[in-house]
Amino acid sequence: MKLTTALRYRLKYIAISGGIYFGFFVAFAIIFPLLGVIAIGGSHEQVYSDLLFSPLIYGFIMAFIGVNSDFKLFIQNGVSRRTIFITNIISNLLQSFGLAAICLLLKKVVDSLPMFENFTLSTFFLDFYSDGNLLKTLFIFTWILFFGTCIALLAGTFNDRVQGMKKIVIILLLIMIPTGLLTLFPIATGTTLSPWVATFMKLTIGLQNSRFHLLPMSISLLVGMVICLGITYLLNVRREVRRLNA
Repeated sequence: MKLTTALRYRLKYIAISGGIYFGFFVAFAIIFPLLGVIAIGGSHEQVYSDLLFSPLIYGFIMAFIGVNSDFKLFIQNGVSRRTIFITNIISNLLQSFGLAAICLLLKKVVDSLPMFENFTLSTFFLDFYSDGNLLKTLFIFTWILFFGTCIALLAGTFNDRVQGMKKIVIILLLIMIPTGLLTLFPIATGTTLSPWVATFMKLTIGLQNSRFHLLPMSISLLVGMVICLGITYLLNVRREVRRLNA
């Protein structure tokens, strides 16, 4: 099984599950809120439904599940670990783009219909970076969704690769090390980390002169993706198919 075959299988799976997801999304994020407005006799208040959170969670879950189920299937069919890794990256990027594009298309449809005049699919967070520009909105939407899948790939691979007490110890260390640094740094230096952390966070999210800028945010997400994918690749090198009785 080559890259194109593995990718075709993965995209077919994504397309089927994506169709099911959007069926539920339209029902719960659009139709049910609209019926609620109609049931109370209409409303002059604007009703908002967030467009980012749901596909972000869905993409994360799909990537987390797929990194384990697809690995077992592909390994048993002679696919190399590198090919599996590349397949996951490409398919998750295409999935992120597809989710973002369809969600924005739904928003255009909803905004254009008079029956939805008091209902809005909100891109509130994305608008900070896009200033209403559709291409910029599509880009940052895709980039955020893909970043979520990169975290999911790392989490799923780690969950399968590291077992037992070792997993618990590593998770506790990841929680306690930042806490320890925040506690010990002021004691050792006599200064607080708060201004540094605040400045770093502003740079990370692209907040400059009370405005959010797309480029710094995009670079921050890219750095996060590279780190997640790099660690995932290292964890994937000697990864084995785990048996139920192992």
